[in-house]
Amino acid sequence: MKKNSIDFIGIGAHKCASTWLWYNLRSHQQVWVPPQKELHYFDRSANYPSTCELSTEVFWDRVFGLSSVDALWRRKAIRNLAGSVVRLDIERIRWWLEFYPRNFNDEWYLRLFENRRVACTGEITPAYSMLEIPDIKRIVKLCPDVKIIYVIRDPIERAWSHLRFDAGLGKIKSLSDLDEVKRYIDGDALTKRGDYLATIRNWLAVVPPERFFIGFYDDIKLDSLAFLSELSAFLQIDSGGFPQQNVEANIGVSRRTSSMPSEVEAYLAHKYINDLEELTTMVNSHSLKWLQVARERLNGSSLPFR
Repeated sequence: MKKNSIDFIGIGAHKCASTWLWYNLRSHQQVWVPPQKELHYFDRSANYPSTCELSTEVFWDRVFGLSSVDALWRRKAIRNLAGSVVRLDIERIRWWLEFYPRNFNDEWYLRLFENRRVACTGEITPAYSMLEIPDIKRIVKLCPDVKIIYVIRDPIERAWSHLRFDAGLGKIKSLSDLDEVKRYIDGDALTKRGDYLATIRNWLAVVPPERFFIGFYDDIKLDSLAFLSELSAFLQIDSGGFPQQNVEANIGVSRRTSSMPSEVEAYLAHKYINDLEELTTMVNSHSLKWLQVARERLNGSSLPFR
């Protein structure tokens, strides 16, 4: 039996199949992940542009708090506990009772993972890709041997998926309003989540490279089983433990299929072209193809970027 052991943390990137990854890991008999995909424990600071219902640390302050974040926490607590009771899912009820009616602190966080009879425990919160070095050091101090999983995709395609997702949430009024879309592209939420270079540098400043896995969304699309086999070797679990139906499932695919307007495509290419040139020297692989496509997008644009 393992106690207070967290073997891995998935840090995104956002809109890079993190839900699919969580779904597969939770179905593996040698792995345990929380029933809630994103815990958002380490990105609770106002420094990070992510909505986090864990920002109020004291339980009774959340119960009676008037903020929108506290209201969100209450809604989710009622929904998750009630759903587990209806399904008579005793294990999940116990976990939610550990998760909700507590003060949030490091001891609480570690207790969420203790007493799991599996080879590997961890969580996935894509917002952790935005963490600054002091918060990364805090994680490593709390979980000294933790392994980090970071999956990336063409940053232009990732940004467009991010835009469509947030438009579906009402955060963007119209994807056809180029000025509004440009402002959102240059805002903190989209910029920080798509800054692969900063994420890799910050994490590798604290975590040894042998414990930092960089995967590619393209590989998941090309051969998801091969991707999971590579990840299994990194986590030291059985590569044959993933149910086939979960491996092939299109988990988290957006229902919004609108194509990227050429103006947005060119604006994003201009935003990421320099990063892609540097990323190619850092990780190569699919990033070289992303760079070539970005150059083609810029060359085919009539917008005066250069």
